[in-house]
Amino acid sequence: MRTSFADTRSRRTDGQTSRAAGRHATTDKAAGERLQILAALRRGPMTAREIAEFTGIDYYEVQRRISETGGIEKTDDRRDRCAVWRAR
Repeated sequence: MRTSFADTRSRRTDGQTSRAAGRHATTDKAAGERLQILAALRRGPMTAREIAEFTGIDYYEVQRRISETGGIEKTDDRRDRCAVWRAR
């Protein structure tokens, strides 16, 4: 049996707020945000703050979604003390 990443966003022992957050991570909104992050990074390397400014997504949402976004990677570069990401 194969389990997808989105199906494992919370544990049975998590509280209701964590379960709700896990469900939210699998919503269309979260998927749309991941697509916007990828599209932004296809324009060139950016920090999470720059992605937030470019896309209009809240900075903290970008921080949450960036690790879930496929097709991107963190570079060794830093800009304004922030990690720089790029599309693969």
